[in-house]
Amino acid sequence: MIRTNSGKIHLKRSSLWNIPTHTLSALIYLVCAAFAFIPVVGYFAWAIAFYVFVIERNSNFVRFSAAQAFCVGIIRMIIGIVFDSISMVAKQTVAIYGTDPDFIAYWGEVANPGLGARIIGAIFAIFLSLVSCYAAYMAYRKKLVRIPLLGNLSEFLINDIKPPKRFRVYKP
Repeated sequence: MIRTNSGKIHLKRSSLWNIPTHTLSALIYLVCAAFAFIPVVGYFAWAIAFYVFVIERNSNFVRFSAAQAFCVGIIRMIIGIVFDSISMVAKQTVAIYGTDPDFIAYWGEVANPGLGARIIGAIFAIFLSLVSCYAAYMAYRKKLVRIPLLGNLSEFLINDIKPPKRFRVYKP
């Protein structure tokens, strides 16, 4: 905390929007978790965390939270792509071979192909969103949460990738 001349105690602020660091860290997790459930936008929800990770200069707490939210978003995107692909392959297989009597005799009538893959993908997405919500809650309480495996990767990222000192703005 930073004490001003007036004696008031102010929390450390972020270099981005002059938001307290613990609030911005919690917002990063929550925004990425919320955007993950929007149909096409969900694949790119990690870009918000990546932007904050690259731009933030003052706080390693915010950079660590952004790096960890970025890693969770990438994992969520990969899982979504894998299970959506399995679901599409199942739909196409039934569309092609669904009228073949041998296919029906072996597999039976398939009413909703790929439903299992979509359910498993949704379970993973909900689990990762709950992990993000827990990390957001702890970040708001000013506690650092290291998600297993992702915490080490996030620490590696904040130690090796330094934020830019200053951005140049092109003025014609």
